[in-house]
Amino acid sequence: MFTPIRVGKFLIPNRFMMSPLYLNIESDVKRDSPAFFESMSQFYGERAANSASLVVVGGVAPSNMGRWNSKALSLTSSRNDGLRLVSSAIRKQEGVSLLQAFHGGRSSFKRFRLAASSETTKVHPFREFPPVKIPSMFMDTIVGEYERFAMLAEDLGFDGIELSFSDGGLIHNFLSSATNTRDDQFGGCLENRMELALRVLANVRNSLKKPNDFLISVRLCMHDLKSNGNSMSDNCTIAEYLCGSGAVDLLTSSVGMHDSPVQTLSSTVPQGTFAKCTQKVRNHLRAKGITTPVAASHRIHSSAVAKKLLDEDFCDMIGIGRPLLADSQFIRKIELGVDGDIIPCIGCNHCVNKLYKLERVACAVNPLSGFTEDKWRNAPPAKYQKNVAVVGGGAAGIVCALTLAQRGHNVVLYERSNEIGGQMNLAKVVPGKGDYFALLKYWTYKLRDSTVKVRLNTEFSEREVTSGHQAINAVVLCCGSIMRPIKSNYIPGASECNIIVPFWKILDGSVVAGRRVVILGNGAIAFDVASYLLHDQRVSRSDQAYCVEWGVNLEAGTLDCHAQTDATKNNRDVIILNKTEKDADLSKGKGWSQKLWLKNHRATVLQSAMVEKIHPDGVTVSIILPDNRIFFIPADTIVWANGMLPNISTGTWIYEWVKDGAESRGQITHDFGIYAAGTCRDAYSGDGHGEQDLLQVVHEAFEIGCKI
Repeated sequence: MFTPIRVGKFLIPNRFMMSPLYLNIESDVKRDSPAFFESMSQFYGERAANSASLVVVGGVAPSNMGRWNSKALSLTSSRNDGLRLVSSAIRKQEGVSLLQAFHGGRSSFKRFRLAASSETTKVHPFREFPPVKIPSMFMDTIVGEYERFAMLAEDLGFDGIELSFSDGGLIHNFLSSATNTRDDQFGGCLENRMELALRVLANVRNSLKKPNDFLISVRLCMHDLKSNGNSMSDNCTIAEYLCGSGAVDLLTSSVGMHDSPVQTLSSTVPQGTFAKCTQKVRNHLRAKGITTPVAASHRIHSSAVAKKLLDEDFCDMIGIGRPLLADSQFIRKIELGVDGDIIPCIGCNHCVNKLYKLERVACAVNPLSGFTEDKWRNAPPAKYQKNVAVVGGGAAGIVCALTLAQRGHNVVLYERSNEIGGQMNLAKVVPGKGDYFALLKYWTYKLRDSTVKVRLNTEFSEREVTSGHQAINAVVLCCGSIMRPIKSNYIPGASECNIIVPFWKILDGSVVAGRRVVILGNGAIAFDVASYLLHDQRVSRSDQAYCVEWGVNLEAGTLDCHAQTDATKNNRDVIILNKTEKDADLSKGKGWSQKLWLKNHRATVLQSAMVEKIHPDGVTVSIILPDNRIFFIPADTIVWANGMLPNISTGTWIYEWVKDGAESRGQITHDFGIYAAGTCRDAYSGDGHGEQDLLQVVHEAFEIGCKI
């Protein structure tokens, strides 16, 4: 992993490269402003300083029309001089910088977008506006935009560019048989579909002032993950033409399009699954005598997987993106042999979700990442050392306690169970959330290495406070949320039913569900329980089983969509009852694939379903729309996942304790403060939600830890 490799004229000291990440900074900071480019330069410079010696600055459009969203960054003139700050920051750390040219094509989140053909897609937010098919007469204009991009990047001090021929972008639209239905010289056979890509590559190289000193990398899609997409033979031929021209210094890989019906990024995908495609292309190039370095990417999040792929000649380099979002020192820590200190990327896709929602990209496990301009996030040392009690050892409590301790406070973390993690200990058994184990292991390591006093099996009470003989300056409530109680005044018959089970008893294994299962609730918890009941855990651990389940043939480069519905299923029938007409609002990053997976495994979601009564052997349901019907659903197990409520028990007694004269008794100081983070926020202040995702919880807890 740390053997040097030559890429063009540059000698890269290790086998890692930073894959392109688009941060959506413009949603938070005015685009093209000094603050915008300063934030970019700090982000990339920090990673270059920690052994990311080859850095791809991602997602910059070669024209305003090519922006993937209307506010995204483009490089069209020398007025974008702020990008010089980014290239300088990387060069200052002795890194090599590439600026990615990404034309969004049909994947752009805009009403007006260009593509090879005018076919639209069901998943596009503006699907009623089909993409505009580019006339043949405008192809030279497209090529000219890429030429201008390369010349400007060279003038701005970048060491090279990366041409994106992947991810559903414009050039990928032309290359793929799934999206190119043209019948002119740019469509039809593979040679015609490659015409635009080859023109762009040749003209870009010829437009440079110092072509021998400037790197050109191509990011090529190795598997379209579409039923009518390019075959593996096609992809090998494309790679041969591109690299055989002598104009490509580095070939990097990607898989899928924005509308491919297969998840490629979340933790449901076994690590390194798609590296087999990269290996096929690399072997083909070597057989043709082409020695261009080839980099593998997608779901390579650990040093063990990276080492295996390099040792077994799957690739020459490893492209990593989101692991460097989670931990800017990912590569450095591997080099130093301190893998246990790496903040793990858990594949939760909250960063992708932010991107799809056109919000600034953030990391669920690292609140610092991407916000370097916010000075308070650097957790400066506290002016005065305080005694702080953190109540609750879940995600919020752990992050808050570690932040407080880092700033110099005396911190005691109270957890009433026998292990830290809170509800993450339930979530980690859900298919696709197995990486939560790694996060809990990391947090355990950090707590042991910190000054935080962890009190397991301890309820935070007045007796516990007084036994410490030390006045408390602050209490942070991170005691989480509790399940909405099972009561007949909420749903008739609920209290008397013997087959109704709280969702957590299913997830912790204390209750085994029957064959016919009805789940009350349509939130994230209900879908997680359904996935847990229907999933074969081996699929998330075996790349072969994953590909079989989703119909992905890595050898041939094909996708069998029928394989998803024909996949092996267990004998459970699961029905999720949703009382609203709207479907569950799951994460845009991976919620769609969870819904599709459940549909393929015979799970049923009943919309506008009101539970009239719960019986000893099932439920009576009325369907409001489109016609009023009442019917009985038999069940062996009814799972109660009907929402969460903030845990207010601790906040209630603390409020009374303070009013009852705790300060006069010397139990608290005069500047005593109560704070709340995570899902229990209205335990004291009254502004909580009861349900929050991991990103919100971690960032909120970190912010409180920085302010006390």
